Amino acid sequence: MKGPQCDGGIGVFSAALNSFGTNKTCPYCNKKLRMRISWRALLLLLPVGVLLHFFVLKPVVMITGFSGSGLAAIVGTFIALGSFRLYSNESE
Repeated sequence: MKGPQCDGGIGVFSAALNSFGTNKTCPYCNKKLRMRISWRALLLLLPVGVLLHFFVLKPVVMITGFSGSGLAAIVGTFIALGSFRLYSNESE
């Protein structure tokens, strides 16, 4: 992910993004950040994830002998996590 002010690369598993509470700061420019869902990204990823689940992943899993029931939850989790974006939490 890139910071909204400085375009510095911030890792998804970095300490800056995974700290407790709502006060998150960019490790490069020390400005306040907030993570929230980008509805545009969610609406773009959702149909792709559904098609990927039903026509690619589930048939492969069922051929190997598993039920594929929990696969929908895994795909949904990746869709939700992929739709989070960083936004500035400071007024300019």
